[in-house]
Amino acid sequence: MNANATLPNTALSSIILTNSALGRAVGLNTPPVMFADGSLGTGGPYDGIITINTLYPVQFTRPVSAGNLDGEMFTEHEIDEVLGTGSHIDTPAPQFLCPIDLFTWASLNARNTSSSGQRFFSIDQGFHLIVQFNQSPGGDFGDYDSDSFCPANRLFVQNAFNCPGQAADVTASSPEGISLDVMGYDLIPTNSVLGNISTRLPVGTGENVLIAGFKITGSTAKQLLLRALGPTLGQPPFNVPGALGDTTLELHDSTGAVIATNDDWQQASNASSIPANLRPPNHLESAILITLNPGTYTAILRGYQNSTGIALVEVFDTSVGNTQLSNISTRGFVQTGNNVMIAGVIVQFHNKGILVRALGPTLAGFGVANPLPDPMLELHDSNGAIIASNDDWKETQQSIITVTGLAPPNDRESAIAGTIAPGNYTAVVRGFNNAIGVALVEVYALN
Repeated sequence: MNANATLPNTALSSIILTNSALGRAVGLNTPPVMFADGSLGTGGPYDGIITINTLYPVQFTRPVSAGNLDGEMFTEHEIDEVLGTGSHIDTPAPQFLCPIDLFTWASLNARNTSSSGQRFFSIDQGFHLIVQFNQSPGGDFGDYDSDSFCPANRLFVQNAFNCPGQAADVTASSPEGISLDVMGYDLIPTNSVLGNISTRLPVGTGENVLIAGFKITGSTAKQLLLRALGPTLGQPPFNVPGALGDTTLELHDSTGAVIATNDDWQQASNASSIPANLRPPNHLESAILITLNPGTYTAILRGYQNSTGIALVEVFDTSVGNTQLSNISTRGFVQTGNNVMIAGVIVQFHNKGILVRALGPTLAGFGVANPLPDPMLELHDSNGAIIASNDDWKETQQSIITVTGLAPPNDRESAIAGTIAPGNYTAVVRGFNNAIGVALVEVYALN
């Protein structure tokens, strides 16, 4: 359940108290105001300053010795509070709630934002208790209830009181990570990821439909959204002539079995769960929101009742974690002018090594009729500028591409390797001397 869906239609508080960092996380104009000496004022560069009490034996290396307190955990605890995890009970204006107070409960469907009785963190109206909040005046009310003994069984960074010799961290699935998420922060993974892919191409019939492949790596399931757009492309600001009037979408697993289909996205049983900003603009367009195990998958975009036209197939990563989109590909019929193959990819969070390649002649060995005889490849940045191009892959980066183990099988095929900064990129595939035919464009994440 979306945590925000548990909020009532009427305001729980006329004012919500937020820290400067959290305000910016949700789009408010709340600049930092703290100076290095702890004073407050316009132009202060800090959201908060953390100090550690040196009267206690604090250790910043792990494992933590039996008589020492964990300095890393203390620091994470205080950073959480600078980020806004505190409760209104501790503020100078307790009549107004803080963001975390919107998710405090006494029991199912019974809120509790007071310092008496049971008060726990829940994102489904009290159905599941995630963690108990501290109700002792000796500790912060935004902290978690602690065991009265050491070593503690309930060990969390945000405990009001912790034990020497024990350590914990904030993670995506810890109570602290969940609370930061529902309050408005986004988890930034340590690795860069391919956030989503898209390819625009004329959709024909038979072998000339649009086929997008992708691979999920890791050990856990990942939620993805697949979209097929057609009518939207014909509308401003795109104004693409010959846009496909009605799309259909199929998702196949590695055995070729169809595991999900959709014609009109609003007909899907989970259509209301599709993130609002990712819902297709037109009701005749298609979408599949699905959680998939690691593996290889294929999405096929066709026109309804074998109609034809230009369409866009997209795969969005809607979750963050250790499981990633590791490589993506699209196969379709490459023509000329506006009907060349245009593939988009988004790199998120950090610089990412990628290899992009365009295959044509190789497809003949897989029984594909009319393969593109000599593909050419361009890589554009978000401004449309060409940042790299290639015709025959051995002409420019032969040694670099060979080392990756992903060199195109045919010398006339194209490839580009390099490290790119976070942002939006577009790969354009066309035929040498305006040749036409079926081609495959692929983007590999390099580690």
